[in-house]
Amino acid sequence: MVFKCQEDSFLKQFTTKVVNCEPALLQWCPPGLTEVQELQGFNVILEDTILFPEGGGQPCDYGTINGEPVRSVTRRGSEAVHFVESTKSFEEGTQVQQRLDWQRRLDHMQQHSGQHLITELFDSEFNYETNSWWLGSEMCYIELNTKHLLSRESLDLIESKANDIIIEGKEVKVVLVDPASAEMDGVRARNLPKDVEGPVRVIRIDGQRDNMCCGTHVSNLSQLQSIKLLFAEKTKTGINVYFVAGLRVIKRLGDCFQREQQLNLAFKGGPTQHLELLQKLQNNLKATRKSFQKVLKDLAIVEAEKLEAMPRPLPKYFSLHRKDGIEVEFINTFLRHAPEEIGLYFLTVSEAPVGNSPTKGHMVLRGQPNLVDHFSIKFLKILDGKGSGKEGNFQGKINNVKEIPECEALLDEYFQPEKSFPVNIGEFLFNEYSGCLADASPWKPFKMPKRAEKTRIFKTKIIERNKKKLEKDAEKTTEEKDLSSDELDENYDKRSSKGSHVNQIDRLLVDNSQSLIWRASHYVFPAFNVTLCPHDNREVLPLYPSCQVLAPHPIYVANKQCETIDLCHKRSMTREFYRKRLITTRTTYQRAVQSKFNITIENLFSLW
Repeated sequence: MVFKCQEDSFLKQFTTKVVNCEPALLQWCPPGLTEVQELQGFNVILEDTILFPEGGGQPCDYGTINGEPVRSVTRRGSEAVHFVESTKSFEEGTQVQQRLDWQRRLDHMQQHSGQHLITELFDSEFNYETNSWWLGSEMCYIELNTKHLLSRESLDLIESKANDIIIEGKEVKVVLVDPASAEMDGVRARNLPKDVEGPVRVIRIDGQRDNMCCGTHVSNLSQLQSIKLLFAEKTKTGINVYFVAGLRVIKRLGDCFQREQQLNLAFKGGPTQHLELLQKLQNNLKATRKSFQKVLKDLAIVEAEKLEAMPRPLPKYFSLHRKDGIEVEFINTFLRHAPEEIGLYFLTVSEAPVGNSPTKGHMVLRGQPNLVDHFSIKFLKILDGKGSGKEGNFQGKINNVKEIPECEALLDEYFQPEKSFPVNIGEFLFNEYSGCLADASPWKPFKMPKRAEKTRIFKTKIIERNKKKLEKDAEKTTEEKDLSSDELDENYDKRSSKGSHVNQIDRLLVDNSQSLIWRASHYVFPAFNVTLCPHDNREVLPLYPSCQVLAPHPIYVANKQCETIDLCHKRSMTREFYRKRLITTRTTYQRAVQSKFNITIENLFSLW
């Protein structure tokens, strides 16, 4: 069937009857956009139509039916199916008014007739046949059956001949021919669709070979106005020649001129100088980039040296985020010079953010494999990234650097100091190795001595204010000197069960051999591993007690002059009461020591 649009391509409105109407959905992309929308409406079949259904390389027409927009027209056998975006249906047999989107139709006619013209010229001049063609929203192309890339001179030749023919104003005729007739001999044609019946349309241009075609065309080549061959491109199956015709030539010329004016302002030179000025800018950019990379490397080394110079112990993790550009070399240089004892490095580089838009960047995690594996998965999800890694090294691209603070919060939470725990601690911490405090070199970590097999190890040196109490308690402990550890515990339990009070002095002593010993009321055993660096206000780091100890009093701390800090009141208490009491926590201890000695205490109490 030949539709009304194929009989008269210049008919802009038409009245016809509805044959069928069914509810339908359409996945539709508006012209010039990429986002697909789902539309609700109706598939409407009419007795005839002036809206061209998609086919032969040409998109469908747009228009209206009774004022409702037609978003798609397709051919189903001898019928044209119109998708109408509407909330109300059309009754069968009713008269409807069709209106055509004329600007879209005129553009399609100019491009399609222009394609026929240059197809004939490439065939006659170079013996290149056209395999197919494509009508796009900005450009069109024909695919030629050759592997030889066309030169600019060849394109100019075809373009010049085409525009000469346009000036001549040759007539374009549409005729119907029986496919089985001898008249089809010599007609350039491809295989017809199987559902096409009846006569076929043939396009005739004076002086050119006839072409079988179903599309809409101008009535005279002068209506093309002009044609421009843009460029040729090699593909897997042939050569694509891109072109524009008619009003698109004028539009493209206007767009090019606007860009030219903008480039004049940007380059501060005319069109003839654009290439020269662009080359100069590229050379300057290359030199600047090289200098910038050197500066970044130097900066990375400085950052690594700053980290290396920090007082020990170094932090458990280190983060560094820069917005100088996505230059991975900064990260690589930093990691080559950074200290290895840090457990985890979290590094990112990115561009400076513009407004509220997400900014892309590059992320690197390096350190202990278990930490890298743990945080890489979480950080990729937060930063909308992708990446991979192994053996403690992970790299990835991220798309939203604004969420880096959330990653930092996870690190802080994971590596935060351990919470305070109630512990049983002795009464005094004595530093008898005070001579090292004035030494410039840091102390070596104390080694924990083996548990004493005997019942006692005494150190009797104490400050003056506690002499009397020491002598009184020493008499009690002497009476128990020959008892074994088990007997001491049993004796202690008996006294506690009778409600007696325990008034004993428990001490943590540092002797001249740099050994640390816990002296309990019944027997002696090692208590802590300790690293002391008080000469430069570094940290005092007791680690883990060897076992739980019952002691009657809270802890007291002495500085190098053996002055004491009372953290809570001394008092005698039964064993049961002592167990229920929270003696001293890390927070209380740290505040007291900082205020008295200006020394920070880290991880003093830990659950063992």
